Amino acid sequence: MSIWMRKQPLFGLWILVIACIASQFACAAEPEASAAADALPSSQITVEQVERALTELEQSSDVDSEVKLQAAENYRAALKNMQSAADSDARLKALISETETVATRTEQIKNQSIELKDKKAKLDPGLSLQELEQLLPATVLQLSGYKKIRQDAEADLQSRSPRRKEIRARMANIQEKIADASSQLKALANADATPKSQSLTARLLTRKLTLEKEKRALEGELAKFDAEEAADHVRLRMEVATYNASHTEKLIALLQQQINVAREAAAEESVRTARREAISADPALKVYAEQNQVLAEKAKTVAEALATTESDLKTSTEVYEGLV
Repeated sequence: MSIWMRKQPLFGLWILVIACIASQFACAAEPEASAAADALPSSQITVEQVERALTELEQSSDVDSEVKLQAAENYRAALKNMQSAADSDARLKALISETETVATRTEQIKNQSIELKDKKAKLDPGLSLQELEQLLPATVLQLSGYKKIRQDAEADLQSRSPRRKEIRARMANIQEKIADASSQLKALANADATPKSQSLTARLLTRKLTLEKEKRALEGELAKFDAEEAADHVRLRMEVATYNASHTEKLIALLQQQINVAREAAAEESVRTARREAISADPALKVYAEQNQVLAEKAKTVAEALATTESDLKTSTEVYEGLV
């Protein structure tokens, strides 16, 4: 054993890695070996071990500077690999949760669809003009949200087929990369324990782990697709979004109608009040009362024109959206 090897606190890790690699290929030689056994070697290296190896390498004064740079790069790549593997694990966990709840979520959407299909647009008859005007922009924003949900569901449905092809191609590519990493690890199993070989082994083992985790996450995505398509989940999402949008459009139309009625009523009342004031006004103030009456009548005309303009705008918007 060399002096360098005796000085390395992580030499025991190197022995563990070599033993793991040997056990991996021993398992591969047995047809009955399980997938869990095949994944075992990669999972035996921890983030803490790699971080400690990197720290000790950087503090070492016995390693050539160029070798130290290469080894440090390998260890940093290993840490990134392990973070990527953790991300894939989290993604798989989320996908499994979504897959397991497909039936429940689909049933909820079906109930919403039944409730919304023939829902009538209603407004509180006691709302004032100011309250109606405040409610309108919030309802228009809500409509935009429902339309966005519907567009997203449509895009999701259209993307499923190409995404399946993309996943299958990626999984085949991953399998090739796993085989390549395994081949390189097998060659390293007989190498001397050096900073470069140790760090490269860590990098390859964590790369293999990352690829395996990504493959499982992709398998989880396909399983989610299968479950949702079997339940007709995406189409039902589109249906509910369409019903919500339709109901909200009716509510907006009713709001605009009520606002126009309230505006015209307010303008008419203003005209009547101005006329009464003009009749009963003090002669010295009569000229001002008459001006007030003229302004009130103009306000009424504006309110009527505004109602017509809003109706034309609604019609134009519907035509535009139908063409897009």
